Amino acid sequence: MFAAAFDGAADYHVKQSHQHVEEGHVERPDEGPYRDLRFEIEDPNYWIFPVELLAVLRLREWIGLSNPLMTHPLFTVSPLGKLPGELPRTSTPLFDAVEKKFREMFPATPSLADLPALRQEQGTA
Repeated sequence: MFAAAFDGAADYHVKQSHQHVEEGHVERPDEGPYRDLRFEIEDPNYWIFPVELLAVLRLREWIGLSNPLMTHPLFTVSPLGKLPGELPRTSTPLFDAVEKKFREMFPATPSLADLPALRQEQGTA
């Protein structure tokens, strides 16, 4: 059931990946084929990068659910349609400085360093 619903979400992502169309613009917005067109995903950087759908897949992983095989073209046409693997946590001076600054600016916001503790707290360790 999830795979079918997720394919529908991928279809919606593709249908909503368009810029606001300016061609055919007329003085009266209620005339012509391009009147007041609005799309959810107007930024072309996200047309083949379904970040909102990949976030759902990652959240499913984090709570221990398996993800179905993604066969929708949105997930097969580009490497951007693939869920990236977990990055190993390595300590570098730059990363440590960035994390320290992040903690200063956003003390209540969890970071990747908090992930193990959050998983254990939720019983999904």
